Amino acid sequence: MHFETEDDAYAFYNRYAEHVGFSVRRSYKKRKRGVIVSRIFVCSREGVSDRAKHESVAIVSNNASTGASGTHRPGPPPTRTGCQARMVIKITPCRTYRVAKFFAEHNHPLANPDSVHKLRSHKMRARAHELGAGELHRRKQGKGVQLGDVGAALQYLEELQVGNPSVYYAVGMGPDGKSAANFFWADANSMIDFRSFGDVVCFDTTYGLNGYGRPFALFVGVDNHKQMLVFGAALLYDESIESLKWVFKAFADAMRGRQPDTILIDERPECAIAASEVWPRSSHCTSVWHIYHNSKRNLKQVFEGSKSFANALNHCLFECDDEMEFLSAWEKLIEKHDVGENEWLSKLFLEKEKWALPYWKALFSADVLTTLRKDNMINDIKRELSEQEDTLQFLRRYETMLEEHRSKKLQADVDGSQVTLPIPSLRMLKQASSAYTPEAFKMFQGEFEAYMNCMSFPCGGLGTISEYKITLDERPSESIVKFDALDGSATCSCRKFESVGIQCCHVLKVLDLKNIKELPEQYILRRWRKDARSIRMGEEPSGGSSCSMRSPSEVRFNSMCRFLSLIASRAARSEEATSYIESQSSDLLKHLDDILQTGYPDIGNHALASSSQAISFVGNQLPDHTSQARGVPQTKNGLMGV
Repeated sequence: MHFETEDDAYAFYNRYAEHVGFSVRRSYKKRKRGVIVSRIFVCSREGVSDRAKHESVAIVSNNASTGASGTHRPGPPPTRTGCQARMVIKITPCRTYRVAKFFAEHNHPLANPDSVHKLRSHKMRARAHELGAGELHRRKQGKGVQLGDVGAALQYLEELQVGNPSVYYAVGMGPDGKSAANFFWADANSMIDFRSFGDVVCFDTTYGLNGYGRPFALFVGVDNHKQMLVFGAALLYDESIESLKWVFKAFADAMRGRQPDTILIDERPECAIAASEVWPRSSHCTSVWHIYHNSKRNLKQVFEGSKSFANALNHCLFECDDEMEFLSAWEKLIEKHDVGENEWLSKLFLEKEKWALPYWKALFSADVLTTLRKDNMINDIKRELSEQEDTLQFLRRYETMLEEHRSKKLQADVDGSQVTLPIPSLRMLKQASSAYTPEAFKMFQGEFEAYMNCMSFPCGGLGTISEYKITLDERPSESIVKFDALDGSATCSCRKFESVGIQCCHVLKVLDLKNIKELPEQYILRRWRKDARSIRMGEEPSGGSSCSMRSPSEVRFNSMCRFLSLIASRAARSEEATSYIESQSSDLLKHLDDILQTGYPDIGNHALASSSQAISFVGNQLPDHTSQARGVPQTKNGLMGV
């Protein structure tokens, strides 16, 4: 990490100290020809106090010859504990300063976030905030300082949280353990979206910052309107196993340890190793969407030499439903375009079980690949990356694009609740149109219409289970449906329901044969319903071990934060709704005070849990990609996301 001046380095360390909970002071400096070439910033409790200063201080009378002493008063209590926490900077040949050493561990308790502003080195900073954080920020921007990618990321994250206190972010140290290298952030909207639609996550690393080469990555998913969701963003040092493990853990912390059912990742083995370690219970698949993107780089000459190659590759990657169809299409692709000797394609085919759709169609994907292929935001981000040389400008522009994207998503929510579809006459379609969002209903309607063209052939059965062979039109492929009369359940070999969450035409055909005119409720997934975003107080998703580490106070706090964030998000849609919430706030607070005054509140971790502004640097992890997380409460076991 580099700084323009010694004062900039001090300001950074002091800001870090404020968020962690200690005060700093300038210590030893070395000069050459009047220029400071090195400086040590230390914890204010560094060193050992002079023993005589903290024993009783004698107020000696003016009559020294008599040796008489006056009254004794106690000296000030000792504050020095020999703390070794410090940051050392040294000048570079370019006349900037770099961090040469960084020790994060303290040997004393740290200040509570609510009282840290009382520490000596933070009093001036607190005063500046009182005078107006907005004005101070504008003055900083007015200097027009060109920042590197690390400085730009730190400034962007600080700006982000000033405007939105619900933002969670984490900063990871680089391999040297001395400089910030990896950054992750997510806001309350992302966390709420993940709660409802975090069953499938695609980790998209197909971006690279122009001029720096740092990977810019997104955690994305799909909502009940088949629109792309952004669960979080990251700016990484590289795509090594350590960096990827760090960002996956940061994401897991933000989402309270919940593991996605399926995570789609890049084809690189580093990504698979990191994902397996952090999310052992999730299914990991190589995303064909990433493969198609990477093919443009690895097969550039082939794409340029044949206009039909893209369509043929698209068919292999996205449109083959069964293994025989895929193998046949791949063979035609290789022969027609004479790419049998291409090393990248050959290796890709050997690993086909990791990515080809026929081999993992039983895994739930929510049809996220279709959404990613159509979403304009992805192309917009890539265009911005190719045009922007300045990291800070890109990050600000990314935030604008995200807000525009969310505005469209909000409109889809409104349309889905207010637009009335023509009421179908058939009971099952009427049921589906009432439950599903318009986009989900389109998927179901397509399957319903297809079942009209299905042919069924009984294949026997055993006990309550009957089996049918189903064919569609003149297609050579066939599907086997097993129906259990005991509970009305049905499974199909096509695995459409297991993969997308919408029941297939083959099962619908069998339900019709059994005179079942309404779709059983277990086949209407909540994630595709109009009310998929509804959250009830006390709902807890299944999560990792981090959830069990929390005190009851923290669990209650985090649950209320998510629920109240949802209320705020909805109320912000109109002035009338906002006014209503504001009008209820005073009465609500009064009732809360009455409740708390009649009993003893559970305050074990209340002070920490109530501060969404806390930043924690886990100092003793510095050599192994230290994490700094902001916007979440801290416990003795580590960082917890709101």
